[in-house]
Amino acid sequence: MKSISKFDYTISVITVFSYLVIWLIFHYIFPEKKHFSLFIIPMLVYLITILLHHQLIKNANRKPQKFIGLFLGITGIKLISYLAIITIYVIIWTPFVVPFISIFFTLYILFTILEVSSLLKFLRQLK
Repeated sequence: MKSISKFDYTISVITVFSYLVIWLIFHYIFPEKKHFSLFIIPMLVYLITILLHHQLIKNANRKPQKFIGLFLGITGIKLISYLAIITIYVIIWTPFVVPFISIFFTLYILFTILEVSSLLKFLRQLK
């Protein structure tokens, strides 16, 4: 349980930090590209990552032998969800697509690295 709370803390700090960075970049460097929707991205990625991570940990505790299939399934669900979000965004707010995808991709990579490292630590503890 310890790695889960550390994961929650770390991902929360990254989310808050990402809000600060996004605000600074779009307030001072690219003010013409600033749009309220860009500030939704961190919370959206945060909530999806936290929700699915906790679901994965909970199910891994119950059935550790099915972890790989579960991990692949949840990763697939996450990727399809993200693709749907990106598609909807592109349709609704076309002028802001480049900043959106840049932020989204950066957060996706950061959160995925954090999640995989947290899961590896968790799996080592199960053994």
